[in-house]
Amino acid sequence: MDPTLALQRLKLMSGSAADPALSDPDMQMLLTACQRLDSQGRSWNDNNWTPTYDLYWGATEAWGWKAGACSDRYKIVGDSTELERNQIFQHCKAMHDLFAKRAAANPQSIRSHGGTLEDRVGIYAAIPWWWELVP
Repeated sequence: MDPTLALQRLKLMSGSAADPALSDPDMQMLLTACQRLDSQGRSWNDNNWTPTYDLYWGATEAWGWKAGACSDRYKIVGDSTELERNQIFQHCKAMHDLFAKRAAANPQSIRSHGGTLEDRVGIYAAIPWWWELVP
């Protein structure tokens, strides 16, 4: 998939512009973390790599970030007014769970930092997502 198209799709899947918003550098970092081995088993470091991304995993991660960004919001009750700011957190968590289910249904091959090929379902299991960004 074309990286520009993949980034646009990831932005749409994650509602990146909606409160709490994710910046363009955040989205670019997520797209980098979404890179997967292509159909020929080539790594994203290979010159012949066909751009391949796990966008469901990226959307899951993005909604998790958004939930974390608004986790301190709370319910406000005042003079005949009731505002539930925590609804944003609840929505982000629900979207995170929705995309986590989609990601789990789409297992992807992932190469660990040590160069060993491992099969993981959905999220990296015990390996943090940023492990792939370590040079």
